[in-house]
Amino acid sequence: MNTWNLSVRLLVDRPVSEDHARQLGQAIKEHLQEPAVVSTRDSNPALGMSATLATDKPVQLLGELRDRLANSLATLGYSINGLASFEVLSPDETDRRLASASIPPMVNTEQFAELCGVSRQRISELETIRRAAAADGQPPTGFPTPVVPGWWLKSAAERYATTRRRKPGPAPRTR
Repeated sequence: MNTWNLSVRLLVDRPVSEDHARQLGQAIKEHLQEPAVVSTRDSNPALGMSATLATDKPVQLLGELRDRLANSLATLGYSINGLASFEVLSPDETDRRLASASIPPMVNTEQFAELCGVSRQRISELETIRRAAAADGQPPTGFPTPVVPGWWLKSAAERYATTRRRKPGPAPRTR
């Protein structure tokens, strides 16, 4: 048997909540070893799952993974709008892709606050508002989604800092 990295990403009718993504991971974990579940909340909401497995029939197993994921989503009330990706990679190809990937410039909360001329607390408040709106299925607030908590793409932070609408108030503080 060979080891394969399997990945499937399904387009859904609305963003999948973190709780539902966790439930899906637990439901499918019974059939797989340590799957990774990722939900996206952009204009094309999707849910993806990746797993590394030893098998002689990776494409067949990937089809079964897709079916289990689709059935689990349907059980939670989501509609499948299509297949975004369906991929089987050898460990060598996965390693090659990881080696060639570059990490884009990032900023943390303090750096983001400096770009906007506001406090770190204000950036945290804006992130809390963005997260709550996304959880309620509301349209995006314009505030960028962090890559990981507390870290944003520098380009997204710079764009937000230059295009954000400011309300009248006290002048930005200086150091």
